[in-house]
Amino acid sequence: MDHLPLMAYKSKESSPWAERIRPTRWEDFLGQDAAKKLVCELAASGNIPHLLLYGPPGTGKTTLSRLLRSMVPGLWFEAHGADFSAAQMRDIVKEANTHRAITQEKCFLVIDEIHRLSRAQQDHLLDPLETGTVILIGTTTENPYVAMNKAVLSRVRVLQLHPHTPETLKQLLHRSVEAMMNGQSIDEVMTAELQEELLRSCEGDARRLIANLQDLSSIRQMRGGVLELKDFVELRGESASRALSEDQHYDILSAFIKSIRGSDPDAALLWMAHLIRGGMDPRMIARRMVISAAEDIGNADPRALGVAIDAAHAVDLVGLPEVGIVLSQVVIYLCCSPKSNSAYSAYQRALAIVDRQGLSAVPHHLTAKGRKDYQSPHLSRTGFLEQIYRPSGEPIYVPTQRGFETKLVEYLEWMKGQNRK
Repeated sequence: MDHLPLMAYKSKESSPWAERIRPTRWEDFLGQDAAKKLVCELAASGNIPHLLLYGPPGTGKTTLSRLLRSMVPGLWFEAHGADFSAAQMRDIVKEANTHRAITQEKCFLVIDEIHRLSRAQQDHLLDPLETGTVILIGTTTENPYVAMNKAVLSRVRVLQLHPHTPETLKQLLHRSVEAMMNGQSIDEVMTAELQEELLRSCEGDARRLIANLQDLSSIRQMRGGVLELKDFVELRGESASRALSEDQHYDILSAFIKSIRGSDPDAALLWMAHLIRGGMDPRMIARRMVISAAEDIGNADPRALGVAIDAAHAVDLVGLPEVGIVLSQVVIYLCCSPKSNSAYSAYQRALAIVDRQGLSAVPHHLTAKGRKDYQSPHLSRTGFLEQIYRPSGEPIYVPTQRGFETKLVEYLEWMKGQNRK
């Protein structure tokens, strides 16, 4: 259990630049105007609700919580979701109750990466939140509506932060260069081309921007001169992967599948590359392709399912990086195949009927007791005999007129015609 210290504007020299230039005044905080305005209003009112600051890395969640602390008197505790325990919670509650009884001040608990708490650990928060023993300020990079218990969510106010805009990042870059590189202007330190790449590559993450700048400053100290794009390429490495958050994984995976469904091979290959560079297990990518082959292509090209299954086997047989070639081939095949979701839709209709009507009565001639009344289609000349196979009701399989499925439709119509003869 740690009491949360105020961060000095420039801490000791060994600290990362992101910490050394972390703002301690509201007027120095860049971007996130809506969130900043709301937090300022809450702090001014003195009526702070339980807050959950949600957003990608480097968007100002920790800084906002510390600025809030600087404005609101009380006893502040700090914890991290990775190592927070029930024993810590009990100690905090005990100390908070004592402090409130003596001073009448509010007590605050800041939990960084609160999504790392297990469901059981989250349950330990419920009573202190309900009684107001502590006011929770949580930060998370993961979607709280997925990562957090509903009981906790019902007691907190979620405040979403977004990736910083290019304008905000440009202002931050200029300020950081001036503050940490002896008051020099940015044009004295680096080329315009490198500035653009730094702003683009950080993907809205202010911490990553400042970390990259700090790394580049080390190169400049050794080599001197103006930093160029090639210095950053060398520093980063051509094969540097882009770690993705859980939300980004699912968003890009969703775009990947929808691109296959939309028959756009360029888009599907782009999103697949992002998934691979972002560290997603290629087996998960292959499994989604198998599902897409059945759900989105189906009997418009029955071969697609077999091709996708072959790709799934190839992942274990070949592995990265070469399996990317196999996945690319199959992605292109799936994108360029005719599309039909009739199998998926038929399955959903069947489930809906079962859920709505309960157990269906099996026609007597299909049961073991009624087998004498059953007629085998194999005994007919055409391999088809019309008889009742289910209770009457709405159609379940509704075929499309695409690809190979047209042949299935023709066969169904042929069978019906044979029956009329």
